[in-house]
Amino acid sequence: MKSRKPKVSVCIITFNHEKFITAALDSILEQDIDFQIEIVAVDDASTDNTHDILNSYSRKNPEIVRIYQNPFNLGPYRNFLKALQLCSGQYIAICEGDDFWISTSKLKKQVAFLDKEADYAGCIHDAIVTDADGRVTASSYCNHLQNKFDLKDSMKSLRGRFPTCSLLVRASILNDNPPQWFTSHACDTFFLYLAAKTGYIRYMEDKMSAYRIHSQGTWQGSNNTSRRRGLLLQEKILWSDRKMRTTCGEIIRSRIQVLSHEIAVDENESKTMRLHALFLRTRHGFSNFKTIRVSLGILIRILR
Repeated sequence: MKSRKPKVSVCIITFNHEKFITAALDSILEQDIDFQIEIVAVDDASTDNTHDILNSYSRKNPEIVRIYQNPFNLGPYRNFLKALQLCSGQYIAICEGDDFWISTSKLKKQVAFLDKEADYAGCIHDAIVTDADGRVTASSYCNHLQNKFDLKDSMKSLRGRFPTCSLLVRASILNDNPPQWFTSHACDTFFLYLAAKTGYIRYMEDKMSAYRIHSQGTWQGSNNTSRRRGLLLQEKILWSDRKMRTTCGEIIRSRIQVLSHEIAVDENESKTMRLHALFLRTRHGFSNFKTIRVSLGILIRILR
């Protein structure tokens, strides 16, 4: 008799992905596997037809597709943590609602590797990059020279350099109380670090998924300064953890310094641009006392 517990839980977090979610679900259901899987899809209160599409897949595949809809928007970190906690498989694979897989043997290859190599806690691989319409914009997302990463290697080389849709980890990394830095800021990078704390990470050169870049993406839709502020917050959260500070303190401290400097440069450039715009707006109107007063007020705010 087959066990009801799935071998792999495929974790999907989604928000307003009606244009993309079908490709994600189809690519998972088309996997060539001889083990059970479940799809755990958590919709973060989408305002488009994402949830309706998810429901239609659940009705067609009730034994595989499990759908959850948040009554209100939790945001990407809390939604990701919720989705992970709902997974029941031996392994957890990640496929966000706007990405998709391009190899029907993706899960088979990754699971076979982790089944064989007990000292590895996770596995990632290369991917292609596409635009919103699925057109290929880059034939490779990453090209790592090594294929075995411990925690320090992961922090040095894999931060922002692995496609989320490639990640497969042992679910057991969540068994012991996860550190506060993860539960408070659950994201793909921290999930990788959590795996790397318990075992090695394997990198495969195979391109088995597609990472989609589009303007509606949580990360791609933000500007460089916002991204750097988000990265800086992550590093400060890691720094607050004594164990992480002891193990990887030099890496974290260096990143905090670099990001702080880059943000300062961004802010100075922004001030320069705003001052230039103010000059262009007022250079022909300084005879007007009201214009002078308003301009001085704006100038004081910019220089603060």
